[in-house]
Amino acid sequence: MENSRLKKIGWGFGLCNMNCKHCYNSSCMADSIPRYTLGQLIDVADKICPHIRDINFGTGELICNPNVIRLIYYITDTYPHIDIAVTSNGYTIINMDLIDIKRRLSDVDISIDFPDQDRHNAFRGHPQAWAWAIRALEILFEVRMQRTVAMCVTSRTTDSDLLEMLRLADKYGACLRLSWYRYTGRGSESLRVSAEKAWKIVEFLSDKAVFSCLDSVFAGPLGVKSTLCPGAKFSARIHQDMNVTAYPFLRGERWSAGNILDPDVNLQSVYNSGTFAGLRNRIVPYCDACEFKTSCASGCITRAILHSGGINEIDDYCPVKYGQMHIVEKARKNMVMHKQGNLVHEGYLCTTIMKPRHGV
Repeated sequence: MENSRLKKIGWGFGLCNMNCKHCYNSSCMADSIPRYTLGQLIDVADKICPHIRDINFGTGELICNPNVIRLIYYITDTYPHIDIAVTSNGYTIINMDLIDIKRRLSDVDISIDFPDQDRHNAFRGHPQAWAWAIRALEILFEVRMQRTVAMCVTSRTTDSDLLEMLRLADKYGACLRLSWYRYTGRGSESLRVSAEKAWKIVEFLSDKAVFSCLDSVFAGPLGVKSTLCPGAKFSARIHQDMNVTAYPFLRGERWSAGNILDPDVNLQSVYNSGTFAGLRNRIVPYCDACEFKTSCASGCITRAILHSGGINEIDDYCPVKYGQMHIVEKARKNMVMHKQGNLVHEGYLCTTIMKPRHGV
């Protein structure tokens, strides 16, 4: 039996104090969302931590979830080799002890979707969303924590928004991470980003930022090395019901490789499951003769499933199928890659991470 190569784990609990229009998990504070005991959480940590490198706590707001702060204490004390990242709307960071932030966390993503208060608050469904996010960035700057502004790119995102978000990230010495919207959960299909818009965004940013990570569907055609779509290969997601899937965007029995609380389920059984093996062995007929077959590997599995209709379909940002190679050539001329620290999200999701160039 093949040993697990899963080294990066996302772990979400679903309890959240906001009502974001794009939430892939429809997170909320509903009584139906499970609250696990500290003992149960420690059992899961003991099962996975000896075998992995890092954990990102996302999906829902960390501090809203009972016992998770104490879980972080346990993991950092017991498994000091683990890097822990948190994706937050800001509320967790402004309510955590500053010493704990510095000692217990490796890096933090603060979610901001628009560069102005009114639109961000409306999109997040909370009047304090902007204030919390900005205060959290100030705190992270003060304690010199690795920090990233995480922006969900949707059909509403404009070039002006992107430029202002780069400037906002620069103001707080942060990276900017583009989380490309997936049509699932609470979000509407109208928020989807077309291949043309996605590639125009990449081209627009290509001379304004230095990139450290690109989705494989961008990296391959641009001649940039990537980890390819990492789900089921190097990373996995523990959901609020403790089922394990290859990606946060894939949920339910169809994509589950087992419940991590089950005594018979561990990272090796997850990795060797039919579900994960099927994702790793994905075959996309459209790509057979493509020059980017190896470097792109058919792009992101989740966009193929959620947007294109199935595991053996093409990522809907494919520049070959959707006629965007002329934009690829423009972006390639300006593209500069340089690693930015040791960010947990690199190699965990198909995502795009950058820092603004000087003078943007």
